[in-house]
Parts: sequence; structure tokens; C-alpha cells
Amino acid sequence: IRKNREKEIGGGVGVLVKWGMKYKRIKHKEYSSFEHIIIRIPVSDRTALLVISIYRVLFVRVTVFLEEIVSLLETLIKMKDNVQSKMQSILEQLNCFLLF
Repeated sequence: IRKNREKEIGGGVGVLVKWGMKYKRIKHKEYSSFEHIIIRIPVSDRTALLVISIYRVLFVRVTVFLEEIVSLLETLIKMKDNVQSKMQSILEQLNCFLLF
């Protein structure tokens, strides 16, 4: 699954998914500091895996990137899905990583 750049030739982001595997692409708002694609892969009737591919745009300040990535992750936590507690755990780990 790929998401090409709209205004430029080349580049973009993608996720490689095994042939025949069910998935759903999650549409999300665009950010100025990174390109991204999100897919949801059902693992069972009650559980799904969110896969996010991100490419950080290098000419945008790191502080802008961090603000926007936190916004994305906070939005994903609020999704009505069983990924909420797992996303909370990932955010907590990300915060710990950013402190060092």
C-alpha cells in the first residue's frame, strides 16, 4: 500500500502487506512535518493492529515534528477501537524516549 506525494515526483510512504491479508487504510489529516500512511490489520474479532509508516520532512523544525506526531498519536488513542490501551503504552514509551 503506498501513498505518493501529490505535488512532487518521487517519494512518499508505504507499507508492505502480505498478499491476501485483510487491511483497511485509515484516512487521517495531513501534517506539515511528516508524510504518513496508517493501516488497520484485524488480528481477531476484537483486536486490530495499527501500522503507521512515517517519513519526517527534514527542512521542518524538530519541535514542529514532535508537536505534530504527538497530535497524531493522541488522535489514534481516541479512536473507538481496542488499540487504545496499547497506544497509551506506546505514547508513554515515546515520552520516556524523548526525555533522554
